[in-house]
Amino acid sequence: MLAAFSSMVPTLVYGLVIWFVAMVAFLVLGLVWMMLDWPGGVQLARFAAWFGFLTDAVFSLVGGFALGAFAVYDAVVKPRPAVPDLPAMAEYITPSVILGVLSLLIMKHGWHTLTTRLGAKRR
Repeated sequence: MLAAFSSMVPTLVYGLVIWFVAMVAFLVLGLVWMMLDWPGGVQLARFAAWFGFLTDAVFSLVGGFALGAFAVYDAVVKPRPAVPDLPAMAEYITPSVILGVLSLLIMKHGWHTLTTRLGAKRR
């Protein structure tokens, strides 16, 4: 199981990097196309903007999920010494709670972008 997970993570990361490079390439191509006033520039710029919003949404969802998984690992799986009292326990659990809340906020942003920007009906 661990070997499969270890080989899956670099593949996912490389895929996201390729996706990001493609998004930047489309944005630059749309900008150059519009500056040169070639035909089809508006459609290409619209597609580049849509692809940028899609990239933001997917990266937010994947990043929020990864951050949440790390928060769960940090709180549950990671070995910790025995804690003698409540303040020491709070010191150990607070970073995981903060990471969990941040992951939820990041995923909420991604879902909001996905549903409002990309799911909006055309006029």
